[in-house]
Amino acid sequence: MTRLLALFLFLTLPVVAQKTTSVPGGIVNRTAVRIMNTSFGPLTESATASVRIHRGFLPLIINTYEIDSDGDGVADAYDECPGTPEGVMVNNKGCKVFSLDPDTFVVKTLSNSCIGQTDGVVSVRALNSNYNYLVEFTGSANTLELNNSNSYQSAFTDLATGSYSLCISVVEFPEYRQCYQVKVEEPEELGVVAVSDRLNGLLQLNLLGDGPYTIELNGEETTTDNTRITLPLKPGMNRLNVSAKLDCQGSYFEEIFVSENVVVYPNPTEGPVQIYVGGSDKKVSFSVLNLQGQQLHRELVAIPSSRVIEYELGNYPSGVYIFTLQGDTVDKQFKVVKK
Repeated sequence: MTRLLALFLFLTLPVVAQKTTSVPGGIVNRTAVRIMNTSFGPLTESATASVRIHRGFLPLIINTYEIDSDGDGVADAYDECPGTPEGVMVNNKGCKVFSLDPDTFVVKTLSNSCIGQTDGVVSVRALNSNYNYLVEFTGSANTLELNNSNSYQSAFTDLATGSYSLCISVVEFPEYRQCYQVKVEEPEELGVVAVSDRLNGLLQLNLLGDGPYTIELNGEETTTDNTRITLPLKPGMNRLNVSAKLDCQGSYFEEIFVSENVVVYPNPTEGPVQIYVGGSDKKVSFSVLNLQGQQLHRELVAIPSSRVIEYELGNYPSGVYIFTLQGDTVDKQFKVVKK
């Protein structure tokens, strides 16, 4: 009695599947692999052409809504154009739609606006001459035509710096539309960071903005695309001038004085001071000031062959004094302590 009851319960359990078609055992002509929810749990079955299907007491269930016979990506249940050839672009109804090769159009920014100007140009060209085209451009009320009369190319001119949307449609197939995002840029303003190493006589330049750059240092001109460059400095006044590709990017000018070496000794001193002046200057302007800025002495001193100037602080009260030396290649200032 117990065995009969168990068999009865087994045979009466229902199979649950929605939107399905029952495929009886035997030969089938379509292929499908589907997962169904049944009272026994998830069930996976397949039907393949010329294969006999059977599974005990349960028939095979195939979801006909998911079969795509022509492989166009639209299920047969929704495909209004069955038998679409392989590789053809279709819409959501499975029907062929007009399309062009992705490389049909060439869109270029022919020139960049200069800073603050509106001379940018965006050109468009169609490589497929089988159709006629219309080109719309944000920021322009004009619609360009690409056809045989203009060799399928045209351009939007007098554009300001910014981003634009360019859309192309086909006259013969109005539903077709291909859009591009283009950007008209302007050259970056010239920027120069000059770092002088007077001790070693070197100038390090860091350049910003669009090149190439023209660098003039002490009358010698160099053109480069490098954004970092090192140049030698000479003793005395160095004049630097940097410009970029376009005048509107601006320019940079700086004067850099590199002094020859000057040594004051002894320091502190009880009175006598010797000043060694390096380089080749024949004369220098020498002055002495106190900390209040009062000038105590000033003279134009001829530098002897020993390149040593002597000065006496013996008559000055104890304190701190400022020595200044200036010449063609000398510009130094020192604090000297009088004991």
